[in-house]
Amino acid sequence: MVEIQCPHCDGDVELEDRVFGLFDCPHCNNEFEFEDDSTNINISYRPKKAVTILLAFSFLFAIGAVMTSNPTASEYEGCDNCSWEESMAEGIGHGAAAGAGEAAIEWLSQQCLILSGVLLLVAIVTYAIQQIRRPR
Repeated sequence: MVEIQCPHCDGDVELEDRVFGLFDCPHCNNEFEFEDDSTNINISYRPKKAVTILLAFSFLFAIGAVMTSNPTASEYEGCDNCSWEESMAEGIGHGAAAGAGEAAIEWLSQQCLILSGVLLLVAIVTYAIQQIRRPR
């Protein structure tokens, strides 16, 4: 026997095991339906730990890309007591060094952005595979 409560009067109603359908409450004479709960499946769409870790690293690499994409401009003042030849040579050398530094920072920013995108795609694919393989 299964004991349930009437949804209308909250009175206790005893039903036979494995009997489902429409019933009349013996207390209030209202009709109610009792269904098999074993067919209800709770589905969780919550990602597993691997997906969460991949998303966290993707986010960190995206932050790294943003932080390295705007290098601070170097302020070169030159020398005050130099001849024009020395000043020009020093400026060219500084410009080449600053350009190489900015190029390296830009390359690092691009690599962080690429890694972020790859990790995001891997996280999406991993989550999709987890949802396909979940028990039904």
